[in-house]
Amino acid sequence: MHGRNGLKNRRWSVVVAAGAVLLGASAVHADVLPCPQAIREMRAPHEAVHVLRTLADGSTIGEQRFRAAVENGNLILTVTTHFASGEDWDEHAEMDITKGYRAKVFHKVERAGGKITAEEQVDFASGKVSWLRDGQ
Repeated sequence: MHGRNGLKNRRWSVVVAAGAVLLGASAVHADVLPCPQAIREMRAPHEAVHVLRTLADGSTIGEQRFRAAVENGNLILTVTTHFASGEDWDEHAEMDITKGYRAKVFHKVERAGGKITAEEQVDFASGKVSWLRDGQ
């Protein structure tokens, strides 16, 4: 991904990476990782747009829009990915950041041709996980 404001994007890449670590775990378990004070004190939402490119030749394969906001001690992440193939992903994650990064919820919807092809939901507090793949 190529973004604007290199240093700023690296800081947010850490946030996204921490979210991915917390939210992408195979078991429904969320470790608490340190949360930088700058994230806790974030007053305005951070938004970024990235062009997605292949590693092989750098050709464009899509666009990703990222939004992070802090509300009532929670980091709210919204990522919308549009691929040139027509596939779209909408992802939403929430983390409690009062004592570090602690995953709360994750929700991802994948669409192709406007039809939902996959959906995943994780509620870390209750341990409830649900997903839909190819209509099942």
